[in-house]
Amino acid sequence: MIGSQLMQHDLDARPLYGRYEVPQLDISRFSLRPEYIELATKSAERYLAVDLTADVPKNILANFDN
Repeated sequence: MIGSQLMQHDLDARPLYGRYEVPQLDISRFSLRPEYIELATKSAERYLAVDLTADVPKNILANFDN
């Protein structure tokens, strides 16, 4: 599953701002555009179906079979 929000998790400007809040933007999460989520999903599915076996040797992939 591809996330629908982005969170800047390694930013900590406390006590001036809330935890994870991006200074001067007053937000800690950024919503992603649906077309980008769809593109990322299709890209991940294609990679798993087509390219993964070219990048990872079969003997290693065998360790992940159910």
